[in-house]
Order: sequence, then C-alpha cells, then structure tokens
Amino acid sequence: MDISNVGSPGDDRRQLRIRIMRELCAKDTDARNNNGPVTFPIDDDLRGGFDMEYVNHELQIIERETGYIRLFDNGHIGLTAQGRAHCNNPDEAF
Repeated sequence: MDISNVGSPGDDRRQLRIRIMRELCAKDTDARNNNGPVTFPIDDDLRGGFDMEYVNHELQIIERETGYIRLFDNGHIGLTAQGRAHCNNPDEAF
C-alpha cells in the first residue's frame, strides 16, 4: 500500500508535521479565544489527505520526539506549551 502523498518519505513527513502544527495552532488559538476545549479530534483538516494509519504513526513519533503535541486516549490531540511556542512560525518547528 502506498501511503505517500507528496513525494519522498522525508518530504511527506515534513509536510504532514507542518500541516498538523498549522491546524493545531489555529484550532488552539480559536479555542482559547472562545473559552473552548483545547483538545481536538484527529480529523480531515489535520490529516490533509494522508492515510490515517500513516498519520497515527507520525503523531506518535512527533509526540515522542518533539513534545509539541499530546495524544489522548479518547482519540483527541492537543498542543503542549512547548508546541504552542512554535505557533508563530510552525514551518520552522521541524
């Protein structure tokens, strides 16, 4: 099964990570401004067309290697304070 979306595996990984950070930062900012919950389901906005199995695998790696996100048992995801610090420039987070 080809889970690649945009090119080489390294390109895919970087594109996915940047997309996740951008989406999470936007959702987190909106939630904080509106006193909403700051954990979110892993939806199509975060996936960006990537295979869900690939996304779940990468999310675990991102959580472990960077500490920018936190995965919850209920299938939700949220930014950590460390991750929030990169919201001004998510392209440079990886």
